[in-house]
Amino acid sequence: MLKLRSSTPQSHRLQLSIVADLILYAVTGQKTAAEAARLFKVHPATVSRLLALQSGSAKKLMASP
Repeated sequence: MLKLRSSTPQSHRLQLSIVADLILYAVTGQKTAAEAARLFKVHPATVSRLLALQSGSAKKLMASP
């Protein structure tokens, strides 16, 4: 799970379904990364990090024999 920082003292974690939806929207082009961030009320950098993690894991899968 990805840990989010907020202005409140308690930490929040993104639910796996939200992470999947964020990646789906951005990768398929249904929404831009910025639009997806606003939709789920997360920082645009969070979406960027998720997309980087997702593309990195895809590259690892393709490189494995």
